[in-house]
Amino acid sequence: MISFEECVKDVINNTKVQSLDNYSQHLCTSPLGHSVDVAKITHKICAYLRLDDNRIKEAVIAALLHDLFLYDWRECHSSKEHTFAHAKNACLNAKEIIDLSKKQENIILSHMFPLCVELPNSLEAWIVQYADKVSAIKDFLRQGRVYSLQLKPFFFLFNLCIILPF
Repeated sequence: MISFEECVKDVINNTKVQSLDNYSQHLCTSPLGHSVDVAKITHKICAYLRLDDNRIKEAVIAALLHDLFLYDWRECHSSKEHTFAHAKNACLNAKEIIDLSKKQENIILSHMFPLCVELPNSLEAWIVQYADKVSAIKDFLRQGRVYSLQLKPFFFLFNLCIILPF
């Protein structure tokens, strides 16, 4: 099975990818930290499902690039505008870094399902959109805010049922 490091080695040090560390996402993490977490969760799920190395690498790279929107959305967009527009911006930026396959394009464009028009059309796309939601929940729980405390019982059960087997 291909390692996580092997999957991301050609992309992770790209200056555009690294620039994601200059922005804030989900209040307590950068888009880079969030994207790396999504990519790691994606890798674990793909490995658990025993997908072949090419499918794993394709999914992990798309997961790493899924939020490559390269702007501080709090300064440029409302939350609603960002929710619906950032996947297209991320896909355009990702195409400047690598030649995306059609599957990777769909993974990036559909990662906000069901809040976006694009429907995930592969197992890998479903995995990445799921991993993105798991990572976002983890990000919000890390910030220690009152509303995140309300989610802790849910997240505890979620971990028991989903995360721990991986």
